[in-house]
Amino acid sequence: MMKLREHISWERSGDGPGFLFNRRLGEVFGLNASSAVLLEALMEGAEEEDLVQALIERCGAQELTARGDVAAFMLSLTEKDLGGA
Repeated sequence: MMKLREHISWERSGDGPGFLFNRRLGEVFGLNASSAVLLEALMEGAEEEDLVQALIERCGAQELTARGDVAAFMLSLTEKDLGGA
């Protein structure tokens, strides 16, 4: 299961999706609505299949699109050192 790194925080204001903030480097990563859905599910302990279902149910995504979006999101978290096992 992937989690956010200790030095990463999710900042939100109002109803918007917010952004991830890397406290070590001062970097900010904007989120869109589907990324926020995935991040919220991850923080609740969701596994990859749960993330796919979250996009289908909450964003109306088609299964194939949801699978691709989840894979891209997880890869992005890893490549930017925002999340890990």
